[in-house]
Amino acid sequence: MNLTVKHRLFLAFGLLIIITLSLGLYANFTLQVVNDKSLEITSTWLPGVELAGDIETLVADIRINEFRHIAATREKDINEMEELIANNKQEIENYLAEYEKNVYDNHNKNLLIVTRSEWRNFLEADQRVINLSRENKNQEAMDTMQQESQALYSYARHALADLVNYNQDNADKASLEVHTLHKQSQSLLLSAILIAALLGISAAYFISRSITTPLKNIEKNANMLAAGDLTVEDIRVKGKNEISSLADSFNSMKNNLNAAIGHLAVTAREISETSSGLASQAEQTSAAATENAATVEEIATTIDQVAQDSNNVSSVSTGISQKAMKGNEGIEQLNKQITIISTSSEKASGVIENLSQTLNKVGQIVNLITGIADQTNLLALNAAIEAARAGEQGRGFAVVAEEVRKLAEQSSNAAKQITGLIQNVQTESQLAVETMNQGNHEVTLGVQVANEVGEILTGILSEIGGLSEKIHDVAAASEQVSAGVENVASSTEEQTAAMQEVSASTENLKKMASDIDQLVNKFKL
Repeated sequence: MNLTVKHRLFLAFGLLIIITLSLGLYANFTLQVVNDKSLEITSTWLPGVELAGDIETLVADIRINEFRHIAATREKDINEMEELIANNKQEIENYLAEYEKNVYDNHNKNLLIVTRSEWRNFLEADQRVINLSRENKNQEAMDTMQQESQALYSYARHALADLVNYNQDNADKASLEVHTLHKQSQSLLLSAILIAALLGISAAYFISRSITTPLKNIEKNANMLAAGDLTVEDIRVKGKNEISSLADSFNSMKNNLNAAIGHLAVTAREISETSSGLASQAEQTSAAATENAATVEEIATTIDQVAQDSNNVSSVSTGISQKAMKGNEGIEQLNKQITIISTSSEKASGVIENLSQTLNKVGQIVNLITGIADQTNLLALNAAIEAARAGEQGRGFAVVAEEVRKLAEQSSNAAKQITGLIQNVQTESQLAVETMNQGNHEVTLGVQVANEVGEILTGILSEIGGLSEKIHDVAAASEQVSAGVENVASSTEEQTAAMQEVSASTENLKKMASDIDQLVNKFKL
């Protein structure tokens, strides 16, 4: 079957989903039927049984009240019995009306019609009994009650019993249907769930088997390839799906790898043949190296002459040393002047530091003045308040207090300005101290640099004069060296180029041959 893995999974899970949906729909339908039957029992039959029973009880109460009415001798008791009978009749009418609301089938309607008819007949007989009792015809009323009314009462009770039995039978019937439906639904759902589980397990088994079996074959062949065995057979998978595509790709990879290893074996043989040609080139290079050796001997002789001239140059360096001493004396004098400058800078830094401390003290005095001004301002405010309380007599004192307050505010503002100026001066002083310290550091570095520069310049200037004569001798020797070096250079360049090519080719070939040999030996062709 040419189904892809995706389609197989979709098919299996789709089947399970359809079964699950079907079970859910059937369960929902069953629950709806059970709910309808339950509503029928609770809203129709059970209320009918209850209402019919209540009516039957009220009819019995009327019979009892009739007897009590006949037996009563006081007007009060007679009226009370009549009132109770009237209330019972009204309740029965209300119950019959309520019962009629839940009547839907014809048989129930016919039973209700019969019950109403028997109830009206009983009411007429009851009214005759009450009238006879009211006229004090108690014996006649009792006879009517025991004969005519009793028969009609029995008919009414029988009709009510039919209502009760009909509603009870229908309630039992609906309950039995619910129970039967529950049992059927339970059996069907359990069977369907079992079937769905079996189908799911079967689908999972066959799908997993159709996937894992070829994958295990691919895994087995892949392990053999990893071990270097290229003789494995191609994997065959039925159908056209992802697994078959994977198997085809694996087969292609194996075949391509087999071809590549065979090609490497051929290449290794070609490399072996190339190595033979390199051997002859190495012999030629060796001969050229022999010729270069003679030239190198001539160069060595010339270099000895250059060495003798260098000895003469060393004697000249003695005079250079004496001149360098004079230069050092000048450098020392420069260092003394720089030391004087550094001392002056340190003294200036000390003066600025003392100035900063003095400004700190002035700042403290200014803070004291600010505090006094704030206190004076507060006292002036209190004095103004007291002057205001004194009224006309304190007006002059209030003017003085206002002036004092203004002076206090001016003093406070002036103190704040002085504080700001002091802070600015302190900041500038600190910057000046830091700048001088930095200058001292730079002066120290300048001394060191001056010493080094003096030494270097003195040596260079002195050596230039002494070496001028020896340069001619060195130049003559250099010409001889140059001639020999040119010969050596040309030969050496040729040898170097050839040797580099041979060396690079040989190393590459050796490495390639070794790698290929190791690689090919890992595989079984």
